[in-house]
Amino acid sequence: MRLCANSNLSANLWFAAWIVAAALGTVAFHWSMSTPGRASASPVSIDRPGRTTVLFFAHPRCQCSTATIDELAKRAEAGEADITVVITGPAADVPGWRESANAAAALRHGALQVTHDPEGSLAERFGALTSGHTVIYDDEGQLVFAGG
Repeated sequence: MRLCANSNLSANLWFAAWIVAAALGTVAFHWSMSTPGRASASPVSIDRPGRTTVLFFAHPRCQCSTATIDELAKRAEAGEADITVVITGPAADVPGWRESANAAAALRHGALQVTHDPEGSLAERFGALTSGHTVIYDDEGQLVFAGG
């Protein structure tokens, strides 16, 4: 009888440990998903005065960026800004990355400009370390927003 009691205690301890691990994993996942991506400094000005300029950096396969590209296209079509989608990221080395979902989404909208950044030099220059990083310059070429 004693062996059976220890068996139930052991099973209950394992079950409790599993519940705690699952809860901690869920908390860690939600924390990481709600934490903004890292970024470094963007240039404080650009040599394009006269229009608001937006640069949106997207990883070729980032599914979240596709919806943002569609929203940016609405702004470009309304003439609110010159908007460039920069396709960049580690997948740039993978064959077919220029035909990715995000490149296709950006090319689908004639009002958006699309630039491919296979070496990541533009992303580095503008401090884009994660997909979705956006920089906005006002009509005087001054940085007004950098983040994502």
